[in-house]
Amino acid sequence: MIGSPAVAEFNLGKERVTDTLLSARVLDFRLKTFDASKAQIMEIIERSKFRVLDVGPGFRPPGLSVDQRSGDVWIGADVALGYFIDQKVARGDRRVEMGAERVLVPGEVEVIPSFKADLIMMIAPNPRNIVEDDLLCQLEKFIRQGTIIYILLDNRTNESRQYGEEARRIIRRFLKENGIVQDDLSDLDGRVIDTSRSKDAVGGTVFKGKKLK
Repeated sequence: MIGSPAVAEFNLGKERVTDTLLSARVLDFRLKTFDASKAQIMEIIERSKFRVLDVGPGFRPPGLSVDQRSGDVWIGADVALGYFIDQKVARGDRRVEMGAERVLVPGEVEVIPSFKADLIMMIAPNPRNIVEDDLLCQLEKFIRQGTIIYILLDNRTNESRQYGEEARRIIRRFLKENGIVQDDLSDLDGRVIDTSRSKDAVGGTVFKGKKLK
């Protein structure tokens, strides 16, 4: 590839950050394109070695919050992507090897066909969505065959002050009911999770666990 990599600028608090952009495939699961998108995502999943489902990676641009090794696929689903979407993902400081793939899905995570996710991430999700919209229930089909869960619930926003306590209770109940036990994330095999790109993640409550097969 000739020339410099694409970059994006965004504000993180008072600091202005320049970030490298990585290519991604956009798959839209709305009615007219569902069959084609399903075929494409299943093809990507079948050839992958490690599958990450990131619920709510943001937009303008969405951010990569975990290292990628060759053969990994990262799938980011966010309703906000339906309003502003480009085929790029902000890399941040994450290590990304050649042969890793990225997919963006504009919409709720429930539109994605069921598959075994090796890691499910939620970085600073809106606590209101957990309490009122049953967001966690949308994850159940992805954890049936075993997975690692990482949820960082913020405590800085108005929503966190209003819904935070109930959201934490719902998360704990969800983990218990689905047989997810506390875990040190050693099965990530050296892949590092980074939450620094989200200012709402600072000082938040972390839930990390593992569901056995």
